[in-house]
Amino acid sequence: MWSRSWLWLCWLLLAFGALNLYGPPPEDRSRQDVSANAGEPSKLKSEFDAFLTLQRGGRDAERYFAYASALLGRPYAAQYVSLTEDARGVATPVGDRLVQTARPLLPWRDFAVEYPPGMLLLAVVPALFTANFETYFLLFSVEMEVMLTIAVALAVRTADALTPGAGRRALGLSIALTLALGCISVRRYDAGVALTIAAAVYGMATRRPIFAAVFLALGVALKGAPLLMAPVMLFWFASRRDWRGLALGAASGTLCLAAAGVAYLSVAGPHAIDAFAYHVDRPLQIETLYGGALMLLEPFSSHLVSLTYSYGSHNVASAAEPWLRRAAGGLEIAALLAVYATSYFRIRDAADDRNRLLAVVWAASACFVAFMSVGKVFSAQYLAWLLPLGAVAGAATAGRSWRRLLLANALTQTDYPFLYDFIINTFPALAPLLGAIVAARTLALWSWIATLFGERATALPPPSDPQRQRGE
Repeated sequence: MWSRSWLWLCWLLLAFGALNLYGPPPEDRSRQDVSANAGEPSKLKSEFDAFLTLQRGGRDAERYFAYASALLGRPYAAQYVSLTEDARGVATPVGDRLVQTARPLLPWRDFAVEYPPGMLLLAVVPALFTANFETYFLLFSVEMEVMLTIAVALAVRTADALTPGAGRRALGLSIALTLALGCISVRRYDAGVALTIAAAVYGMATRRPIFAAVFLALGVALKGAPLLMAPVMLFWFASRRDWRGLALGAASGTLCLAAAGVAYLSVAGPHAIDAFAYHVDRPLQIETLYGGALMLLEPFSSHLVSLTYSYGSHNVASAAEPWLRRAAGGLEIAALLAVYATSYFRIRDAADDRNRLLAVVWAASACFVAFMSVGKVFSAQYLAWLLPLGAVAGAATAGRSWRRLLLANALTQTDYPFLYDFIINTFPALAPLLGAIVAARTLALWSWIATLFGERATALPPPSDPQRQRGE
């Protein structure tokens, strides 16, 4: 049995060591090791170099860097920054890919941004220290690794609050779940979202309503999806009849969101609803349940589906896509309502505070799984939100439901980064394989939620003997 010190060392080696090993950008492959024979194609230096390149996953970071550069008035990559009419005439091309502006650009007002306002804070911080993308990419990854580490530390403390000593198991599960998910856990800003979720649950575990509500509000400002936890938090306060805590939490969370909303409206101006319209118009992503089903059926029905790139993701183009997209919205609402109804009764009927908090963890996990798996967009990095929740749930119970989340994470890493680009760009005939992985991942996630529902908090350990402790 490993001690916590050894487990923390393993976590640090994983988060700041293994997850920071990556190769050159994919576009640099053609520039490496040109053969002496002019007729032979360029090759990667080694298979290990190809593996590290797959671990890079830097396309979204390039977008973050472009946004930050435009906001700071630096040259930015034109392919990621779409100017609005308010900013016409301020940009001048510099070279083949870069654009220089006459002044710093305002997000939303001067250029389109599909993310909530909190995201830009995380994107800008690394850019304050460098104007070089490679350095930015490293600093951004470290920023996310620090946030994920804090999220894991909060998960450990939450597990200890549920069952003294369970934090060691939560730390071990955090290592396993993160290793299974891979580099995507720190290549997007979703590690920051995981931190806000972990902090909100920790605030409830330690009965700090203001702390819990403020971090939930920060999560909404970062991504929006943590808003799904708000009804769960309300059920928790109501089940404990903690009306004072509810009032304090609601007031502090509302003030936090109001401040973020006022800042957003003042910057975005007349373009405040553009980001919402962007997401309303998004087509079905290929990694959704619906996209996976269409890819699976493609061999049995020629020309049923084709893959397109738009809205920053690979999506499905099919005659069935419009009505599947509408069905996704209805199914998502129905799934969330079912989760909330089940959550209310389970939280209300919990035998004690420990099982009540475990019911909260289950409810939050189920909300996010419903949002991911039956909605029209499912990106691999979303599973980072479940890392602290899965660690707490697995540590607080004696069951093995966490193995199903481990499987879902491993299937996701198999999809991205290992097979995703290869199949889409090189071997599209294997698209049904992606569909099969998506289906298996969806099944694993819902199986995790279903199995976790039946598990209860482990019994508290017997009181320790003070004389024995002094003797030791």
